[in-house]
Amino acid sequence: MRIRLIRTNVDYGVVKEKFLNAMFLSFFIWKFSVIAFDPVSVIEDPLSLIYFHGGEKGIWLAGTISAVYLWISMKKTGLPVGDIVELVTLVFLSGFGAYHGLIWLIEAGQWIFLLVGLAHLAERK
Repeated sequence: MRIRLIRTNVDYGVVKEKFLNAMFLSFFIWKFSVIAFDPVSVIEDPLSLIYFHGGEKGIWLAGTISAVYLWISMKKTGLPVGDIVELVTLVFLSGFGAYHGLIWLIEAGQWIFLLVGLAHLAERK
């Protein structure tokens, strides 16, 4: 993001703060959207807020609200629409890639553990 913002007159710290706010906003909306989708279970057992979340509907709600927040707050910074779309795409693809890269590393670690175990069993015979 910092490299993309060099050609504009917008401060990197302001843009980073807006994206972090959108991330925290989406997490809290997703986590507490169970209140909107299943209020009876929350009223009957308030501790369900600790253990449950809004699921897929909550993810869509959180994504929509945080995207609207991000759009409005980024328009106030004076960035052109093309730059806003470029930054949002860049951040989304970076997060998506990091998530799937970590998943791949975790799964690869399990295969390595399995291969080491099999090699150890083969040596014992």
